[in-house]
Amino acid sequence: MRSCLLLNATYEPLKIISWQSAVVMYFNEKVSIVEEDSAPLRSPSVAMRMPSVVALKKYCRLNKKVKFSRKNILIRDNFTCQYCGTVEGDLHPVTKEKVFINVDHIVPRSRGGITSWKNCVASCQVCNNRKGDRPLYETEMALRRKPRAPQFVTFQLAKKRRQVPEKWLKWCFTDSAISYHWEGDDGEERERGAGRA
Repeated sequence: MRSCLLLNATYEPLKIISWQSAVVMYFNEKVSIVEEDSAPLRSPSVAMRMPSVVALKKYCRLNKKVKFSRKNILIRDNFTCQYCGTVEGDLHPVTKEKVFINVDHIVPRSRGGITSWKNCVASCQVCNNRKGDRPLYETEMALRRKPRAPQFVTFQLAKKRRQVPEKWLKWCFTDSAISYHWEGDDGEERERGAGRA
């Protein structure tokens, strides 16, 4: 079933809706069509192309936030160690054992670190043990990405691990929840645009 990306009046992604809901909202003059698919829609009185991205005409305040949890940190980081880049289930290049991913506090709780999106990252056991009870700046380790709270709609996409339609990419802001699914074979993050400034 085809879906449609709903943008706010400020062109920020709000949520994913069905194409049928998008068409109803369009004819009720609540949204404007921003991107279309090539698939035609026909009725006895109307012919149009199927909407892929629609934007609200009036601003809608959205209070939805991604719940902070261990599971959601692992999803945000794509079950990948944020220090060495190993993926859960792969063989670790040093120990040659299966990698298990857990959550690490960048600034340890014993040193005053808090449990938050910005202070917690996915980490393999090897890196977690190597870092120990030290803050990151006391080690020679570095993070691959700066951690932050994921954006709701892009986190939905990452959580469902669904294929992101090409027409949605320029509207989904590049953030940690979805950018992992936009990496190339060489591990370099690809630029996909950042919507409207």
